[in-house]
Amino acid sequence: MMKKILVAIDFTEDIELVLEYTKKIAKAFKSEVCLVHSESVENFITTLEPDQIPTYELIEQQKKMISKKLDELKKNIEQANIKTISVLMEGPTIDNILREAEEFKADLIIEFPKKERRF
Repeated sequence: MMKKILVAIDFTEDIELVLEYTKKIAKAFKSEVCLVHSESVENFITTLEPDQIPTYELIEQQKKMISKKLDELKKNIEQANIKTISVLMEGPTIDNILREAEEFKADLIIEFPKKERRF
């Protein structure tokens, strides 16, 4: 059974689709959801404006902004009466997702590709 679902969040335009898909699966299996977003320090820096100097304070502001977005997604899922937690991690994305999946004891990992791929 899929009692614990980990969802890797990347804040792309497909986020609404990801949320709806997650809610359907979680309701069907009465699952708990863990939303995970992972950023490297380099990614925090690249989101700054060109005239901004990357300081600790600016990076912390970026983290707070991302954390707030993650909280909004969490509330969206909770409104469907689904137990949800959210985790913001720093470092290599794949390693962090796998580490959190192990800690959360995820039965399923949902990750949508960033763009369509053709084979």
